[in-house]
Amino acid sequence: MRIGHLGHLALVDAATLWLRTRVSSWSPSSIVVSGLEHTTLDFGPLGSANAFRAFAGFSFWVALSLVFLGVFLHLVRAQPSVWLKPFIVLSLVLSSCFFVLAAVCFIWPAGAGGLAAVALFSLSLWRRES
Repeated sequence: MRIGHLGHLALVDAATLWLRTRVSSWSPSSIVVSGLEHTTLDFGPLGSANAFRAFAGFSFWVALSLVFLGVFLHLVRAQPSVWLKPFIVLSLVLSSCFFVLAAVCFIWPAGAGGLAAVALFSLSLWRRES
């Protein structure tokens, strides 16, 4: 699953949002990008940020956190006497939340990755992996 998250990090975050390469395009136009860049989010005493950076940062953080979660579970699995069921359940809940968020926001590639993660963690529970 980490490969899919790294793909999201490269394709959506780096190539589309930050570098704006020709790997993907905004359809019908990129007017939303300039709108986000000129919109300020004010968090009161915590400061402010433009909406584009908040959007792109959230997207970057979601993909990066899923990569970290995958690495963490891989390292935990390598331990000889660790009971994995709580970690698998946690991963299933987080992946389900990610899938629902992506589906509600019509982000189909991320939704497909979330659905794959839900299926794999469900399979782990069904097979009673420990």
